[in-house]
Amino acid sequence: MTDAYAVINSAAPTSGPTHDVTISGLGWTPTFAYVTCQAGSADGTVVVTNAPYSVGWCDATNERCASIMVEDAGSSWDAYREMHTDKVVYMNSGTGSDNGSLSFNSFISDGIRFDVDTAFPSGYQMVVHLFRADNTLVGNANVGSSGGTAVLTHNHGTTADTFLICATTGGGVGNGTASGGHLSVGYAVGTATGATGDQCAFGCFHNDGSSTAYVWIDDDRVVLVGSGSGTSRAAEVTDWSTNSLTLTQRNHGNNFGFDLLYAAVAMPNGVDFGITAVSSGTGTQAVTTAFEPEGVMIRQSLLAGSDTSTVGDVTANTSVADGGADSDSRAHSTAAAGDDSGSGDASCLYQSDLIAALDADDDGKELVYGIDSFNASDFTIDKTVNGTGANAYCFWLAFEAVAGGPATAIQDIIMRGIVPFAR
Repeated sequence: MTDAYAVINSAAPTSGPTHDVTISGLGWTPTFAYVTCQAGSADGTVVVTNAPYSVGWCDATNERCASIMVEDAGSSWDAYREMHTDKVVYMNSGTGSDNGSLSFNSFISDGIRFDVDTAFPSGYQMVVHLFRADNTLVGNANVGSSGGTAVLTHNHGTTADTFLICATTGGGVGNGTASGGHLSVGYAVGTATGATGDQCAFGCFHNDGSSTAYVWIDDDRVVLVGSGSGTSRAAEVTDWSTNSLTLTQRNHGNNFGFDLLYAAVAMPNGVDFGITAVSSGTGTQAVTTAFEPEGVMIRQSLLAGSDTSTVGDVTANTSVADGGADSDSRAHSTAAAGDDSGSGDASCLYQSDLIAALDADDDGKELVYGIDSFNASDFTIDKTVNGTGANAYCFWLAFEAVAGGPATAIQDIIMRGIVPFAR
């Protein structure tokens, strides 16, 4: 069994009062969970209607989530966003109301228990990443204008083996539903001090009442906030000490401050981070890591370019897969997509066995791969579909296999990605 990271899927509950997600034989009680949710259907089948998506996390004390809804409305979208401090999962109905939500109840043996605040419609799917973390810090912060900073005191006592996840919709926490499908999620690691290469963010923007979409990936930001014409503002990890880290606002043409959600997590074993260009064509590709992983979390985009720092604003394909796989042959994914070609299409996908990045122009899968194996210094992906024709950037977190008990290399590990937003 894995030592400190595992991933599993669960159908979102259609009734309450509680909902347990467990992995039989896991052998440990989690202390942190990262959860994504979208409207799924039959496994691997693209649903062309709406693209609701939620990303959230919790430790034993605090919980946070960000949610967007891109609703297929003919030639345009109805797009909504919000952030919550009392939910792990929140699905927007498309009219600003709660269409399914969960809050944290407790960590239990082999899993997690949620309170069902609002039951979900049939067919919604969750991907639940479980961690046996040594220390955690979950909260929200405001990054002020003009280079304003937020200092997060995590008290982990080390910069090593620690990762940060941030998310924002560009608005205020607890302000209810706002128009516009803004969402950014980024990763960073605590083994450096804000230098390029230890953090990366993916951001997307869907204009409410139109079919205009923008998407970005940036390797020296941890979140990006969009506007109707490109990135407007962002946050960068500028310092990471043994007991705190500093987030600094970066002006990309709009100097407003904004709220963001965060989780700083210290793991018992190593944590590695990387940005990888998934090459064109099918077949296997090795991704180098600092150790043998027991699992990986991946955010896969369809953005292409010679270097992530020069990709910049893209107005074509807003698709991203958010998935995870572990060495016990578990993995899971979900997907959502919006088409900026003028059709206003919105679609989503639940996928149990592969990373799948939607291409909303034909409501199909542009890039599909599984994990072929975990090895001593890499993990190997196996691309079965690749219509990108160029490098497609992803960024990832890898978690070290337990010392003295290396993870077993496996064939065709299941990956499940959450694909907010295709072209």
